[in-house]
Amino acid sequence: GYRFGEAALKLNHQFGDEVMLPKVHNFMANFISPYAKPLVHNLALYQKSLHQSKVNGDIVFGTWANFLIHFSDYLSGRSLDTLQENILKESNFLLNSGDKKMIAIFDILRSTVRMWQEKGEDNSSEEEDAIAIWEAENFYPGLAWYGIIKAQTCWMMGENERGLEYLSHYVRSDANEVIMFPKMRLHPLRALLLLGKNIPLNSEEARVLEEDLALCDMYASSSPKEFKFWKLLIRAKRAKGTKHYWDVAKLYDNALGEARKNNNPFAIAAGAICAGRFWKRKRFEDLSHFYFSEAVMGLNQWGAYGAAERLKIKAHLHISHAIEELGHSSNSSLLRAEPTNYRSLLKSFYALSQTMEKKELLQTLMQTILENATASKAVLILKEEESFFTSARIYFESGKIEFHHIKLNETPFLPFHLITYAIETKRKVIQNSPAESGKFQYDDYFISHKPASSMAIPALIEGSVRGVLYLENEEVLTPLDSDTLQTLRLLLTQAMIIYKNTLLYETLKTNEDNLNKAQQISHVGSWQYDSVSETIHWSAETYRIYELDPFSITIDSDWVVDHVYPDDRESVLHSKEKLLGGQPFYEVIYRIQTAKGNTRIVQERGEAYWKDDHQKLSGTIQDITESKHAEEIINRLSQVVNQTPLSTIITDPNGVIEYVNTHASKLTGYFSHELIGEKMKLFNSGIHSISFYKDLWSTIATERSFWRGTIVNRMKNGDLRDCASTIFPIINTQSEIINFVTIQDDVTERNMKDRLFLMQTRQAQMGEMLSMIAHQWRQPLAIMSALVSRQKINIMLERSTIEDITKSFDEIESQVQHLSRTITDFKDFFKPDKQTAKTKSSFIISKTLELVEHTLMNKNINVDVRHSHDSEYRTYENELIQVMLNLIKNAQDAFDEREVNNPFIVIRSDQSEGFVMISVEDNAGGIAPEIIDTLFSPYTSTKKENGTGLGLYMSKTIIEEHCHGTIGVENTQKGVRFSLHFPIEY
Repeated sequence: GYRFGEAALKLNHQFGDEVMLPKVHNFMANFISPYAKPLVHNLALYQKSLHQSKVNGDIVFGTWANFLIHFSDYLSGRSLDTLQENILKESNFLLNSGDKKMIAIFDILRSTVRMWQEKGEDNSSEEEDAIAIWEAENFYPGLAWYGIIKAQTCWMMGENERGLEYLSHYVRSDANEVIMFPKMRLHPLRALLLLGKNIPLNSEEARVLEEDLALCDMYASSSPKEFKFWKLLIRAKRAKGTKHYWDVAKLYDNALGEARKNNNPFAIAAGAICAGRFWKRKRFEDLSHFYFSEAVMGLNQWGAYGAAERLKIKAHLHISHAIEELGHSSNSSLLRAEPTNYRSLLKSFYALSQTMEKKELLQTLMQTILENATASKAVLILKEEESFFTSARIYFESGKIEFHHIKLNETPFLPFHLITYAIETKRKVIQNSPAESGKFQYDDYFISHKPASSMAIPALIEGSVRGVLYLENEEVLTPLDSDTLQTLRLLLTQAMIIYKNTLLYETLKTNEDNLNKAQQISHVGSWQYDSVSETIHWSAETYRIYELDPFSITIDSDWVVDHVYPDDRESVLHSKEKLLGGQPFYEVIYRIQTAKGNTRIVQERGEAYWKDDHQKLSGTIQDITESKHAEEIINRLSQVVNQTPLSTIITDPNGVIEYVNTHASKLTGYFSHELIGEKMKLFNSGIHSISFYKDLWSTIATERSFWRGTIVNRMKNGDLRDCASTIFPIINTQSEIINFVTIQDDVTERNMKDRLFLMQTRQAQMGEMLSMIAHQWRQPLAIMSALVSRQKINIMLERSTIEDITKSFDEIESQVQHLSRTITDFKDFFKPDKQTAKTKSSFIISKTLELVEHTLMNKNINVDVRHSHDSEYRTYENELIQVMLNLIKNAQDAFDEREVNNPFIVIRSDQSEGFVMISVEDNAGGIAPEIIDTLFSPYTSTKKENGTGLGLYMSKTIIEEHCHGTIGVENTQKGVRFSLHFPIEY
């Protein structure tokens, strides 16, 4: 019923264009202008509209203009006392209208003012009557203004849910927006109420909030003086969940600064209340009290004395009378009433909050302490995990800051007992002349330094001491008042929180760096894709996989598709389409062409999720080119192992079989499934001793080395088979044994042949040995025969004496002992070596020469022996003597066959780089080239007659299989040289 279009048509119809229409247009031009350019000079326009209404006699429009003047005063921060007086002055004009619904809205505004000024009255019955009138006449403007006034009161009181209920119930339409005017007050208020909700907004509330925020931005652009404060306050509210709380606090201070600039106590009170509630939720009681105190002063300046009293009681504030008086009388210097230098403190907090590096944080903190404390030295002690460390100290005379990381009990420049007491009691400790009196006078630091005063201020976070500030004056007492102490304590507490966050940030940064390094090492990159904006974000490693510098170019879908190998594009696109179509995840392996044109194989995994009403994809991409190639190699190796003619068995560290190849099943007679899960003792024949297996296990498990030897195994059918075995461990990158590998060859038949061959060799060697024994005995027996014959002749000639006979018997006894020693030497030589013994090359060679000493002397063979290095080593002693004896005997036979003049043998021994070297060289003319390469084969001999061809073959077997070495032969200028080479330890 109050649309201006309808009003103009009715007036025109009743009075004619020339009578009323110009008056309506004149009034509308003045009244509507605030909506065309929001709130620009609105008060003057309302007053002009009121005057024009009185001239025209339009009581209804004049009443509205009057109401808007009063409400603008209400929001501008002008005195509520003056507002009450103005409402009373205009009451006659209002009462003359006789419009109860308009009188009711004035009464609601007046009762709201009284509520702010006094303790508040129960106006519920008056409000019910007013609402009934408005509802009966469908007077939407009255209902809307009532809802806005009540909702604004609820917002100031922190009752956001109730305020939203008022708006939802009474602001029903904006059809009368021209004369409703609350639209401009509605949107900022509703935005603040929605932002203040403690629970997430539903979809409808989120939509309404977005519309309100957009309109608020428009209002602030067109009328910055009126709306900048509300815009800044809304910005602070919006930032509370997205930014660091000190950044949010700075936004609240910006809003308060705008309110102070406009000298608007109502806005100051509103902003300070919001900031106080913010800090109270963060459990910063001192800061919340500070802002609530500022809100109380703002309310007092506005004239809302009752509200100020209620806020003081609710916030448990204790504000001095002087401060209250200052709040009443001053309108421009609110901050003079601050109990401490909070503004300076806040600036310090802002600086600290921007510091994300530990050393920079400590430096900023110590410099701030320098500005707020008077002392000659300050030391900061911080808690890290469960220990306290001295982190920084500053000398105020020079301003020099030193950084440390020393345990508290090891710090030489601190009174340990005083600091410990402050930590344990959680209270500040002040000591004047601490070296002369007090409970800490025997502290070593005080005794040696004797400061004039010392102070320890602990900083508590959630009831636990996280740091201590130590202050000291060397010559005069520290002049710190309670306000300065409070400032330092607040500063230190906040610094501890920021320091804790900084350490967390550094840890997260380290984790992020480690993640990047891990991605780089494993060639695994990550990516995200937004299906709406079609933006793609890659990690640094993803760029590297495509052979690009990290973050060097912007990536989009077309770029990615263009770099998929052409033959693989269809499968990749199909996988991603299925994901966008509802499949929860995908995994695909395909080829890419890098930025440098190289082809790589990648494995990509992705999953879909929803965020901010957008469908997004995220996943990983791994370069598996090398692993694919390695997999191919492993497959080929697996085929080789499986098809090799040797039995291969792999066990875990406890000897449990995990893998057998095909030949293992053929050798043992077991199927693979019968072997897997069994232990290797399944093949135990019972022939080998416990010490045999201990030696084997020690070699592969303790020494982590290869064990080689022959094991007699029992097969599935009960047969015993000789298995030439090589067993070794597999060790991972952590130096742990993860498997044992056993490779075996069935040598049963070959061993039978070798035993027969060995028997033949032994028989041949025994013949040679008997020949040597006979040769060794020949001379002693001849000597004994000559002695007996000489004694017979002497007896016959009667020239024999007792002395001669005794002397002959002694010589005969000596020769008999020589014969006995010879028998013992050869008997020991034929004993088989069952285990190794420590020996030297010099002993081996001298023992060999003893056995053939007489033969060499009788045949005038000279022997030259030299030892360069002659340390002990472990070997099969008798077998090595047998090899040396065979080489010397071969040289002796060559001298006889070729009738060599001045025969000689040169024997050299040495040790180098863990190996023993022995060489035997003669001057018998060498070996024919056509047989030298096959010299160590069975039945190959250089002798014209009586040569079996077994001696050198046996020597080769001993050196290679028993000593794990090599034997070689080469012709020299005068003869031939045999060389032995075997390890000292094996």
